[in-house]
Amino acid sequence: MKLGLLGSGLMSRQIAVLFAEFGCEIVVWNRVLRPGAPAAMRAEAEQWRKDPALLLPRIAYSDALADLAGCELIVESIVEDPAVKKTVLGELSRVVPGAIIACNTSSLNIEDLSTAVQGAERFLGLHFLSPLQRVRFLEICPCSRTSPQTLATLRALLQRYGFPFREVPDVPGYLVNHLLMAMLSAAMHLVQDRGVSPQLIDDALKLAKVTVSGPLQVADYLGLDTCLRVMESIQRQTGDARFAPTDMLRRMVAEGRLGVSSGQGFYNHAVPDAKAARPGNKPADGT
Repeated sequence: MKLGLLGSGLMSRQIAVLFAEFGCEIVVWNRVLRPGAPAAMRAEAEQWRKDPALLLPRIAYSDALADLAGCELIVESIVEDPAVKKTVLGELSRVVPGAIIACNTSSLNIEDLSTAVQGAERFLGLHFLSPLQRVRFLEICPCSRTSPQTLATLRALLQRYGFPFREVPDVPGYLVNHLLMAMLSAAMHLVQDRGVSPQLIDDALKLAKVTVSGPLQVADYLGLDTCLRVMESIQRQTGDARFAPTDMLRRMVAEGRLGVSSGQGFYNHAVPDAKAARPGNKPADGT
């Protein structure tokens, strides 16, 4: 299969490495070619102990949408800005007819984005969860014009590569992020307003088998800046105060305490061993 990826950020790199491992031909598009993209892709492969010499020759880079011709599936993972997404999706749909176009947004409205797509019967939401090497579950979110044939083709493709999936309604954040962000907001309010420690919250939910990883451990891994953006997006779309970010979260992001990526969030992750830097480390001070 030939797979197109719009954007070369973390999610696109995870998708590229995984599908290259399946033997797929990958084309990664950016409007402007990024000189550091191949090195970042190599680092992504090495992080998951994959052989770059085997995988990287299957991944090409382009700044021309026409190079995505022949792709069976194109996954968009660019900046979470509806105006930017609409511009790129509109251009793509006019240049590359036939391919299934999937938007990997974590919180934006698929029906709204579909208005920019020429031939929206081949457009839908396809939400990959991070880290993809460990979490293979996908959410499929059709728009009102997504055709039964598009859904059938996508289901068959995902089954071919062993992905479990569910079709979900077009609610802000789909199901996973909608529920997760409500839980994260509640946990953060307990830390901010009641002085409950992150470790206690995470331990309680893990020991009760409510979650495998504690919610604040998950927040650190996702990135607190990402959590802030998704909460703001869902709160803006729903008007639901349950999703309103805490002042504590805004302060942590402003201070650069983003979680695993920065070395400190609700937990300290500034350790040399990559395994030790995963969720479950010592709680950070001053949250």
